[in-house]
Amino acid sequence: MAKIKLLAHNQDVAGVLLHRTINPMLSIEKNHSDEFEVTINQNVNWTDYEYLKQFDIITGHRQFCEYHKNDEFFDFCEKNDIVTVLDIDDFPSLYPGHSLYSLVKSGSLDKQTFETIKRCTGISTTTDYFRNYLLQYNKTICALKWY
Repeated sequence: MAKIKLLAHNQDVAGVLLHRTINPMLSIEKNHSDEFEVTINQNVNWTDYEYLKQFDIITGHRQFCEYHKNDEFFDFCEKNDIVTVLDIDDFPSLYPGHSLYSLVKSGSLDKQTFETIKRCTGISTTTDYFRNYLLQYNKTICALKWY
């Protein structure tokens, strides 16, 4: 039986990369190496469709590609039966007193994240509370404890 080819993407270079991408993917490789072939790539060219076409599952943390390319990316994945799983552990909208509130609002990053959540095949998150909130945007969500 052919292995499931999984591409894991995360642009973060600090703790989120380690705890939400590298460690879970290493665990999958260790415990399910007969079922999965894992590729971790922080520098995915989202318009290289020949590269992307080889994968059965593509995971990302908070986003995949630049937002203006989202529809094209998700249309491609749907057309090619590629499962997309977004991992998110922070609420997309910030309260007005947060230090990054202006940045998020000026770039509509919260709206972009919610739109990405809606288009994904599935979502993984950290708590049942957050999972229950996100169910209004995507019905395929699980709360996972990776560490």
